[in-house]
Amino acid sequence: MMAAMRISVLVSCMGLMVPFLAAGQVSCPVQSPAPLTSADRAYKARKYDEAESLFRAQIASASDSKAKAIATAGLIHTLITARKTQESLKEASAAETAFPKDAVVMEAVGYARFRHGETNAAAIAWNAAMHADPCNARVHYDVATYLRLNGMFASEEKQLDIARQLDPKNKSVALAYKATSSAPLSMEERISRLKKRLEISGLSADQRSSIQRAIAVAEVAGKGSCELVNPVPSTKIPIFAIMNGPDKIKALGVQMTLNGKKKRFEIDSGASGILISRAAAASAGLTSEAKSQSGGIGDEGLASISLAHVDDIRIGGMEFRNCMVRYFDKNDVLGDIDGLIGPDVFSQYIVTLDFASREMRLDPLPNRPGDSSTEVRKLDSAGQSSDADFTPHDRYIAPEMQDWTKVFRYGHYLLFPTHLNKGPSLLFLMDTGANRSMISPEAARTITSVSTDENHHVHGISGEVANVMEAENVTLEFAKVRVNVQHMSSYNSLGTAGGVAISGIIGFDALRELILSIDYRDNLVHVVYDPKARHAH
Repeated sequence: MMAAMRISVLVSCMGLMVPFLAAGQVSCPVQSPAPLTSADRAYKARKYDEAESLFRAQIASASDSKAKAIATAGLIHTLITARKTQESLKEASAAETAFPKDAVVMEAVGYARFRHGETNAAAIAWNAAMHADPCNARVHYDVATYLRLNGMFASEEKQLDIARQLDPKNKSVALAYKATSSAPLSMEERISRLKKRLEISGLSADQRSSIQRAIAVAEVAGKGSCELVNPVPSTKIPIFAIMNGPDKIKALGVQMTLNGKKKRFEIDSGASGILISRAAAASAGLTSEAKSQSGGIGDEGLASISLAHVDDIRIGGMEFRNCMVRYFDKNDVLGDIDGLIGPDVFSQYIVTLDFASREMRLDPLPNRPGDSSTEVRKLDSAGQSSDADFTPHDRYIAPEMQDWTKVFRYGHYLLFPTHLNKGPSLLFLMDTGANRSMISPEAARTITSVSTDENHHVHGISGEVANVMEAENVTLEFAKVRVNVQHMSSYNSLGTAGGVAISGIIGFDALRELILSIDYRDNLVHVVYDPKARHAH
């Protein structure tokens, strides 16, 4: 059976225009699953060491170039899944030279680059794969993942639709396409689906407990509207410095009132929604309505949190009612502040953090063509929003925002393509709540020395980080600015976001002299160096 489709995709990749396929009509056969080799079966059984050996044996004994290319791609995917990052990159580099026009190999090369955070290199590899074989379903699936992080949701849906038509029996593709194309579930439908999952036989105690917690959270979330009492198109909210000692500023904060009680909240772009200390929650009269867990920096596991509703919250001149928030069940998780507020609470605005002027500004998002209203009536106080909660749109760049920088976004995480000492671009997370910038030892060793730092301790929501090291004199180039950081913490537990490795964190020490404007809707940021911030106290 043949499936004729018109494929025309042009994507702006971090300033690099990547035409994933030239306009035109391509007739593609619907794919049939290829027979599994012994290496494929070992991979599917998650026996990665065995699969690696078998793929290497296939490469050595391959009788023709195509068989060798297929086995090479299998080896690269195995190494990635086994978390052998450097080995996968080494094999990808060799394969890119040996098979530059083979779609199967270049898909695997792109996947290895993408997982390592080399997003431009991944886009170039997938571009080559798509030109070599526009009928390769896996390439279209990979490109869809890339587009989603880019804020290109409508284009993501189109790529998944192509992948679904080419490979209709692929369950991963089918689930991804359904998630983008289906109408969002109501809260009642979500709860009903979760309850049906409890009826599945063979669930472990941990699985059953996790589903029950998810049901409780969904039930509580449905009770909180967090509506603004008087919607405002724009406003300015005073911010203050949070000190670490008498003369060192470690973060920015805003004053908030919870049920009439004044509290100090740190502005933390690494957090989502509103997180409150146990003491502040008790002071505001909050009682737990459900339990959940939250993770962050640290090696001591997830932190237990409670969900509750606040009748009245005031920030600056804004007042909103009936907001679901989270608070920590343990004392002393947040130190001497009362809570954290993620700027994504205001994701329906352009959020500007201006340290020197001591204010956070909220301004209306530009209307997309065809839109007519920018009125904001609700805020996301619990970090529960989902990109699937709206009709898919591609990023819109208004005429007045042409000089803004495109970034990747995964949930509330803002991921900046960042050059280290003018080296290759890797992904760094912008985190205004981290008082010190951080870098993975792997990334640090490519540009500078890394040494053990027994005197510096790193704490986060998930406790203390073990085995902290230090990297010296690192220059970070991101969003059209360049910042030199003399001392960066270095450790291995930075994790991933959307399947992409986070190579570092751009912390407050690198951000304090900048004016940061964020458009969460379109994955855009505008960063300006402000020398006045150096002298602000």
